[in-house]
Amino acid sequence: MKLILKISLIVLILGLIYGGLYVYSLTKIDVPEVQLNSLEDVNLNAFKISGNIILQNDGFVPIKIGRVKYNITLDFNGEKLSEGELEGTWILPKQQKEYFFSNKIFWSPSASLMLDLLKLGSTTATIEGFVYVSRFKIPFSQSIDLEEYIGQFTEEIIDNMVNQIEETTTNIINNIVDFFN
Repeated sequence: MKLILKISLIVLILGLIYGGLYVYSLTKIDVPEVQLNSLEDVNLNAFKISGNIILQNDGFVPIKIGRVKYNITLDFNGEKLSEGELEGTWILPKQQKEYFFSNKIFWSPSASLMLDLLKLGSTTATIEGFVYVSRFKIPFSQSIDLEEYIGQFTEEIIDNMVNQIEETTTNIINNIVDFFN
C-alpha cells in the first residue's frame, strides 16, 4: 500500500512539474520574424507573395501549435490586402518552426493603389495575427516593405503596355498591307 502511495505521489509530482513546464513553455512561444521570400505571377491585377512566419519555442517541453491566422494590411490606409490560416504542428523545445504562407494580393484598383503607394512613399504593410496554442492566443505583428514588389509590378505594367503597343502596331501594319494587296 505504501508503495502504491509513493508511486502515485511521484506520478503526481512529475505531472505537476510537467504541467508547470508546459505552462512556462506556453509563455515562451514567440514569432521572432516574418520573412518574405518571393513574388510570383505578377500581372496587371495581382501578384502572389510568399514567405515564412517563424515560430520559436524557448520553453522546456514540446508545444502543439493549433493554427496561425494572419492578415496583411497596408500601413498608410489600413486596407486589408489578404488573409490566411496555417495549420499548426509540434515545435520542439529550443527550436524554431517555419510556417510557409502564400497569398494572392489583388491591386484593386491596380494602378491607383500602386500610384498612391509610390506618391506617399509609404510602401509598408503589416502582417499581424495570432498563434493559437491550446486555449491561448499569442498575438504577433511585423512590418514588411512592399517597395521591391511594387517596382516589379510597375515593370510588369510597362512590359505589358509595350507588348500591347507592338502587337497593335503589327496588326495595323498587316491590315494596311492586306488592304492594298
